[in-house]
Amino acid sequence: MRKGILLGLAICIANLMQAQERIGLIADNYAGVHGLQINPAFNVNSPIDWDIHLLSAGLFLDNNYGFVQNASLIRLLRNRDEIEVATELSEDSEVPADAMILDFYNDGKKKHVYANAFALGPSARVNYKQHSFGFFWGIRSALSGNRIPSELGYYEFVGNDFSEEFSVEPFTIAGMTWGEVGLNYAREITDQGNYNIAAGITAKYLHGLNSFFIKNHDTQALRREPGDTLVFNGGLISYGMAGGEEDGTYSFNSKATGRGAAVDLGLSAIMSLRQEGDLKIGASVLDLGRIRFNKNTRREKIETRGLFNIAPEYVADEETSDARLDEISEQVFGDASMTSDGSSYSLWMPAGISLQADLSLTKNLKVNALLVRRLLIPGLQVDRSNIAAITPRFEAKWLALSLPLELYNDRNFRMGTALRLGSITVGSDNVLSVFKRERQFTGSDVYVSASIMPFRQKSSGNKRGKALACPEFSY
Repeated sequence: MRKGILLGLAICIANLMQAQERIGLIADNYAGVHGLQINPAFNVNSPIDWDIHLLSAGLFLDNNYGFVQNASLIRLLRNRDEIEVATELSEDSEVPADAMILDFYNDGKKKHVYANAFALGPSARVNYKQHSFGFFWGIRSALSGNRIPSELGYYEFVGNDFSEEFSVEPFTIAGMTWGEVGLNYAREITDQGNYNIAAGITAKYLHGLNSFFIKNHDTQALRREPGDTLVFNGGLISYGMAGGEEDGTYSFNSKATGRGAAVDLGLSAIMSLRQEGDLKIGASVLDLGRIRFNKNTRREKIETRGLFNIAPEYVADEETSDARLDEISEQVFGDASMTSDGSSYSLWMPAGISLQADLSLTKNLKVNALLVRRLLIPGLQVDRSNIAAITPRFEAKWLALSLPLELYNDRNFRMGTALRLGSITVGSDNVLSVFKRERQFTGSDVYVSASIMPFRQKSSGNKRGKALACPEFSY
C-alpha cells in the first residue's frame, strides 16, 4: 500500500505541472496575448496592431522532497509504470544501473513543492490609436507548499524512534484549479517624443473548480507509535477540500465550487536610445484576488489541548475524500461531524510583483530582464515562486530564439530555451530536465503556444512601417 500511495502522490503532482512564468514566450515583442500575463500594459507599444491567440498549454513542477533517479521529463512520461520506489527495495533487490527509482532527500532542509498547469484558449487583443483592448480565457491550477518543516521529510520522519517527540513548526500547503476570463484595457498616458508611458489593467472573473488546504497553526509536539499511528500533543490544525471524487474515483470537476475575482495592474515605458533600438521597462502587480469556495466544500479543524491520535493508513484506505475526512474526525473525537468548521473557505491567488526590462542591442539582438517576487497576503493562499531571469534572444520576423537564464526561488540556477519558427513556438525554462537524464530529477517545465498575427506591423508607434511578408504564427 505504501508504494501505491507514494507513486500516486508523485503522479498526481506531475499531472499538475505548469510553465511557471513562460519566460521564452513573454520575452518577445510578438508575445501578444501572452504579454498580458506578465504586464497588462505590455501591448500598448506592440509592433503589431492585433493578434488572435489560438491555443497554448504548459507544465511545471519543482520540489526538494523527493526525486527520481536517472530520469528526464520525456523518459518519465513514457515509462512511468517502470518507476521503482527506493523504500520498497531490499539490499538483495536487483535493479538495472539506469533504473528509475523514486527516492527522498534526507538533508535536514525545509521542504518545498510547487506545481502548476495552464491551458489558454482562443483569445485576442487589438490596438486602436493610444488604446489597447484584450480578452482571454483559460484554465489554471497551482499547488504550493513552502518552508515545510524538515521533520516531515520521509527519512527524517521514519528515522525518529517510536515514542520520541519531535517538533513540527507552522506551515501551509494549498492548491486549486480554476477557470478565468480576463478583460484587458491599456492606454498611452504620455508621449514625449523620445519616450512614452502606458498604464494597463486586467480584470479577471474566476470560476473555482477544485481546491484543498492544510494549515498547521502552532508548533506541534508529535511522535510516532507502532503501526504508524501519529500522536499529537494538542494545538490547532485546519484543513479543507472543495470538489473532488465521485464514487471513489477522482475526476476533473467541471462544475463551479466557488467564484471570485482578481486584477492585474501595470505600467510600462519605452525610451528611444538610438536608431537601432529602444529600452522598455515595466512594473506590475499580478493575480491580486481570491476565490471563495462554497459548493461541495468542507472546512475542518482539530483544536484541542489534549493528546489525540491519527492512523494515516486507515484514512488512506477510505475510498472517497468525504469518507477520509469523516475517518479523521472519528479517530480524533469519535464522531464523524466533530471536526466540521463550516462549508466554505477562501483561497488567495498566487499574487506577485514583477519588474521587467527589455533592451535592443541591434535590430535583431535583444536582452530581457525579469524579476518576480511573491506577494504574501494574510489568510490562506497559494504562493507564487520567486524568479530572477536574464534572457538574451535573436528576434526576426519568422524566427526567434531565446535562452532564459533563471535563478529560481533564490537558490536554483537553470537554463531554458524557446524557439519561434514559422507558426510554432515551443520552449522550456529548464530545458535540460526535458531531454537529459538527470541523476536526481526533481521537476521540469515545457510550454507551447499558437497565435495569428497580421501581415504588416503597425504603421505608427514602435517599429513603424515595416512590412511582414506573411501572417505570423507563434506557439
